Amino acid sequence: MMNWLTGNSTTCVRIRRNWLSVRVIRQGKPAKHYENSTEVVVQLDRTGKKKVVAVGREARSFSSSQVTDTAPQNAFDHPRLVIDDLEIAVATLVYFLQQAFNRQLFFAPSVIVHSLRELEGGLTSIERQLLLSLASQAGAREVFLFEGLQELSDDELLTSQPSDFQSKWKT
Repeated sequence: MMNWLTGNSTTCVRIRRNWLSVRVIRQGKPAKHYENSTEVVVQLDRTGKKKVVAVGREARSFSSSQVTDTAPQNAFDHPRLVIDDLEIAVATLVYFLQQAFNRQLFFAPSVIVHSLRELEGGLTSIERQLLLSLASQAGAREVFLFEGLQELSDDELLTSQPSDFQSKWKT
């Protein structure tokens, strides 16, 4: 059965405070998966965009001789919001997507974003828009937002339909 998202795979981004997971699921094939702490060291690339150069434990032990500003930053560590710094969050998600796709991201995937943060009152409309924008700016063709604290299984993700999601963003 063909998947409605990309024809043959589903990409799910799960966000927790200080933790990000990207899972690429294909019917009948092992899932590709990358997850890590959201602590990152970023530097500007030649075009002036922020690019992640170290993640997680590597970011915490990154040598100050390698980059001028080596203090790890965390765009997903805010007491009241899902995202603290959108620009660093986008750079982090781009890095995680590249890792999950083995650095061979030749197409803009459709992405399901699932925030697993327990926030009083749930996500606000601004946070929903922020999460949709995050994945879109990271290169997603379409973004769907799933709300709820229960993680969806690979089978549930593969068999889901667009109507199962609260919000959608199409670029």
